[in-house]
Amino acid sequence: PNVTRKTEFESPLAPKRTAEVPRPPIVPSAKSQVGNVSLQKILSVYGMSQIASSLTGGIAVAPAVAASMTLFKLGAEDPPPQYGSILLLGIFHLTGFFLVCYIPKPAFSCLLVLASLDMTKKWLVQSFHNTRKKTEWAVAPAIVLLAFSFGLLNAIFIGVGMSTFIFVASFYRSGVVKFLANGLSMRSTIERGVREINWLDQNGDLIQICVLQGYVFFGNAQSVLTYITTMFDEQEDYVSEYPLPPLPKYLIIDFTIVAGLDTSAIDLVREIITICRGHR
Repeated sequence: PNVTRKTEFESPLAPKRTAEVPRPPIVPSAKSQVGNVSLQKILSVYGMSQIASSLTGGIAVAPAVAASMTLFKLGAEDPPPQYGSILLLGIFHLTGFFLVCYIPKPAFSCLLVLASLDMTKKWLVQSFHNTRKKTEWAVAPAIVLLAFSFGLLNAIFIGVGMSTFIFVASFYRSGVVKFLANGLSMRSTIERGVREINWLDQNGDLIQICVLQGYVFFGNAQSVLTYITTMFDEQEDYVSEYPLPPLPKYLIIDFTIVAGLDTSAIDLVREIITICRGHR
């Protein structure tokens, strides 16, 4: 016989449960589907437009320069306004831009001023408040100011150099060594017998564990080597009331949470192997 069991106690005074009506699935609107465009598709379309512009004798420009926050608020990023602007530009081009003379010059001036104000507010003022490290924010204004004195290309090279120094300094301050441990304070999840556990309890300090983090590159690789070298220093003249740990017999370097390596990290591993072989 079929027996039904209750999995929880229900009070007779409790209100009766009603059957839940299944909700219809949420179908995204056409506007949300249009806005969900991959970056690769956007760059591909921009690339084809730049190639077509260069083949027809035009000047390749960045499409985002002409966009402003006001146009986005008005909904000008939708396909109909984009196709309308292309059609209008095509008419001007076929008529030899004769119709442009009927457009008031203050209209062009106001559009340029509006675009500059929107870009200044978005990429200069708001980015200043949203950026935690002000040195990173200062790179873009520095490129703009240096472009007037040294040219745009030289200013970009200087900006790349400034960004590189900021990148190296930030990683150097954060530190690549997350923590140090030994066989007494850190154990694996492997189940061991009583004999092995007793051996680890007595000789766990002979196992040194160095956990690295972040990105290991030429800027912080030397600090890792300094940590490893100090483990093998024999401080015979050091006087302290606390006993010093013995020289490690086993060294474990954990790269689990390391984001990336460069060629300096390969040289670092070679030097660590050389140090370990010299202290067998």
